[in-house]
Amino acid sequence: MRTVAFVGFSRVSNQAVFDGLPAHVEIWTLNHAHKFDWRIDRLFEVHEFDQITDPHYYTDEIRTQHLNYLYSNQTAAVYMQTQHTEIPSSVVYPLAEALRLTVNRKRYRSTFDYMAALAIIEKVDRVEIYGFDMDPGTEYDHQRPSAVYWIGRMEGAGIDVEIDPHSSLFPEVGLYGYERTQMVPRHTLEEQKKKFAKQRKVKTDQLRRWEGILQDRTRHGGGLQEANEQVRKYERQVATVEGAVQILQQLIDVCDLKE
Repeated sequence: MRTVAFVGFSRVSNQAVFDGLPAHVEIWTLNHAHKFDWRIDRLFEVHEFDQITDPHYYTDEIRTQHLNYLYSNQTAAVYMQTQHTEIPSSVVYPLAEALRLTVNRKRYRSTFDYMAALAIIEKVDRVEIYGFDMDPGTEYDHQRPSAVYWIGRMEGAGIDVEIDPHSSLFPEVGLYGYERTQMVPRHTLEEQKKKFAKQRKVKTDQLRRWEGILQDRTRHGGGLQEANEQVRKYERQVATVEGAVQILQQLIDVCDLKE
């Protein structure tokens, strides 16, 4: 049985890779993953080469390391848009064949999706997913819907898909309607709590600012009505946001009890 591990950068759900995967499991990873101490069988670098070498794309240190790896690597196949003579292990990604899977619809929002399509094309038996979370509120949030789509496509093609239990990409929950299920995942509540906590800080800073202005104007006169109104406004806003944070924390506590 051919087993492939898709490995991303999230430390929340890729610890198993650092601990060491069995030798028979192929490791497919992406971009500058070579900076980690992983065995790499395939590296997917699907960005345009001009983008990879652009000084604004990576930091100088990562860009230098990345290019040195691409130029010197002799072991891992590097899937790219085109083959480069200076990159000895470069392989052209079979985009035309991948697009046929979606009848030329553009269902590709991340490297994960290209990896999944290739697993289908090559009729892989099992895919294990590590280090791909794409949590709401992160820069990878927009990639989540297509990743979930491709998980379904892989399973539909007969591939056994296993996701690291620490990942929030597609958590196992109860059967809707048949089992009691947590309608809102814990990580979603945590992200919302973080957003309201940030708002609380902003509103609290504004409240403290206007309290200082009110004290100053009380001493020197003038503009008291405006300052009082602003203080009352931000007091209400801080109280509202604080209430939201507390409610979300209560919901998280309920999730913890269920888990």
